[in-house]
Amino acid sequence: MKRIIQALKYANIAFAFCWAVYLLSSCAGQNDAAPNSASQNGQGGSLARFTVVNNHLYTVGNEDLSVFDISTPTTPQVGRRIQLDWGVETIFPFQDKLLIGSTTGVYAYDISQPANPQYLDRLQHVRRCDPVVAQGNYAYVTLRGGGACGGASNQLDVIDISDIRNLKLMNSYTMESPYGLGVDGNFLFVCDGNAGLKVIDNTDPLDLKQIKTFPNINAYDVIPLNGALLLIGEDGLFQYRYNNSEMALISSIPVVKQ
Repeated sequence: MKRIIQALKYANIAFAFCWAVYLLSSCAGQNDAAPNSASQNGQGGSLARFTVVNNHLYTVGNEDLSVFDISTPTTPQVGRRIQLDWGVETIFPFQDKLLIGSTTGVYAYDISQPANPQYLDRLQHVRRCDPVVAQGNYAYVTLRGGGACGGASNQLDVIDISDIRNLKLMNSYTMESPYGLGVDGNFLFVCDGNAGLKVIDNTDPLDLKQIKTFPNINAYDVIPLNGALLLIGEDGLFQYRYNNSEMALISSIPVVKQ
C-alpha cells in the first residue's frame, strides 16, 4: 500500500509538472496554435518517457519506442513499435530527431518522417542511469551510478551530435549524484542530488564552467525556458526566474509526504 501511495503521489507531481510546462510555454508565446490542436510540440524534462512532435506521440518502454498518431486527439492511432535494447529510460526531441537515453547508451533516431522513425546511431557507455538533452551541435548526458543504475562513477558527458550518424563523446565532468538536466542558451542546469542544483556556463560546450551552486535545492529534473525554470524535487514543484547566475522563487506546489 505504501508503494501505491508513493506512486500516486509522484504521478500527481508529474501531472502538475506537465501542466505547468504547458502554461509556461503558452505564456511565453512559443506556439500560437489553438489550445485543442495536437500540432503543438511537447516541452518535457530530461527524465520524460514520452514527447509530442508534429502530431505524433512518442513513448519509450523498458525496451522499445512506440509511435502514436494524435492528429485527431479524440481518436489516436497506434503506429510503429520499435524494439530497442533493455534499459531504456528517457526520450528527448531535438529538431527532427529523437535522443533516447538508456542504462547502456544514447540512441539517435530520425523522425523527419514522423510515423516512421529511423535509427541513426548509438553511443554506448558503461551501465548508468542516463537522461539526455541537446542544443546546437552538442548533447549533454548525466550518468549516475549506484543502486539499480549500476557502477559507482557519476559524471556529466558532452557529446558531439553535429554528425548525428556518428555520435562522439567529447568530454566528461565529475558529478556527485546527477539526475535530470536542462539547457537554455548559455546556461546548463544540472540536478546533482544532495550536492544541489548546479548552474553551468556552456558558452564553450567543450570547456564547461560551473558558475553557481544552490546547495539547498535538491532537484530531480528541470525545464528551463526563456528565463523561467520549472523544477521538480523531493519537496514538490517549483518555479524560478533566472538571470545570469541568480534565481528567484516565483511559486511552488509542495508535496505532502506520507
